[in-house]
Amino acid sequence: MKIAKNGVTLVELLIAITLTTIVGGAIGMIFNAAMETWRFGDEMASIEAMIPALVNQISEGDYVSPGIVDALVVTEASAHSIGFVPLIMEYFEPDRFRNEEQTFPLSYPYLKGSPVPKGQIRAEDSDSFRNIRTAFLPGDAKDPPEEHDRVQILDELPDGAQLRVIYRPDHLKNPLTIMRIHWDDAKGEITRDYLGSSEVLGKNSFGVSFMDTRFQYFSNVNLEIQPLAGEEFLEDEQRQQITAAKVLISGKKGATKKTIMQFMNMRNLGWAASGIVLTEGTEVVIPNSRAIRSLAIVNITGVKEKSMLTFEIESSTGQPWLARLKFDLIEEQPALIDYVIEYPVGKNVLTRPVFSPVAKGFDLLTFDETGRYDYDDDPAMDDVVTFDDETVTFRVTEMGIGGAALYVRP
Repeated sequence: MKIAKNGVTLVELLIAITLTTIVGGAIGMIFNAAMETWRFGDEMASIEAMIPALVNQISEGDYVSPGIVDALVVTEASAHSIGFVPLIMEYFEPDRFRNEEQTFPLSYPYLKGSPVPKGQIRAEDSDSFRNIRTAFLPGDAKDPPEEHDRVQILDELPDGAQLRVIYRPDHLKNPLTIMRIHWDDAKGEITRDYLGSSEVLGKNSFGVSFMDTRFQYFSNVNLEIQPLAGEEFLEDEQRQQITAAKVLISGKKGATKKTIMQFMNMRNLGWAASGIVLTEGTEVVIPNSRAIRSLAIVNITGVKEKSMLTFEIESSTGQPWLARLKFDLIEEQPALIDYVIEYPVGKNVLTRPVFSPVAKGFDLLTFDETGRYDYDDDPAMDDVVTFDDETVTFRVTEMGIGGAALYVRP
């Protein structure tokens, strides 16, 4: 007769414990892998939600401020900071009873030589702005002098319309119009300074911390422009060559790291838009005679009686070419009276009376009907003046007028 056993042997117990341990370990590994995948996905999602939006804010701007793509001129360029001047946009509420002349003071000084401030209005029943005619009134035009530059609206402003004026400010007279975006490595912060206020960008960062922010700069042929050996910032001549930039921002959350970059063309820089504003002593590299489509003096302002603008063009091997543009007031209207071309400097080869309104500017490619002394290489013409060198410099030697710009298109 056999007696039944109600229990397990030691061997069976050890086997059960071993199997439980193996299964538990496997479940733990699966759980840890799932948690790691979830953690990585959460961290990457936070980074990809934060950094691209920040990169776009820096490059394109936001509801409050413009971005790098809107730069009119670059004033500072290094690996960790960029300074540039964007257009100013001011809003006004017109009142034709209190302001019959329809003149409005500009909060910041207008840059002479840039295009006339643009006026736009939006009617009460409209969702969009439309352009209107404007005139610029300098701040020192009256006696006693006006404190602010002003813009006058030449079209009638309807009741209830909203007015905005867009213009290029003179950053030398008011440096607050320079926007500066800077990476502070010690604080791990990106700051934006503009119009007297400073803010840290990307504060609501979903737990993402920033590791680095870098800027790179490129010419119109996509060659990177780098500081000279031992220098942190680009030189003036190097900044004038900038037509595009790249911003790279590195961030991390937990153990996950990622760098996101964006390339941007600066659509409003001098060569791409309204021209390079000229002052006495301005030097800028321009394309040679065989690689140019447009080259003209435009946005001529501040003409006084018997005033003059003189500039020369020089290459490393050729003779310098010089133009003297003479201006005057004809029935109180500014006009180009005549011009003289010297080639080389000191030898007068061409003199022309023109009596042309300054609004027409001075086209350096077509002023000479023979094509012999103008700047470009004219087909089937016996050009006397041709600059074939890679490096050609345009230089202003006398600035007797208020302002002008050089319009360049390679």
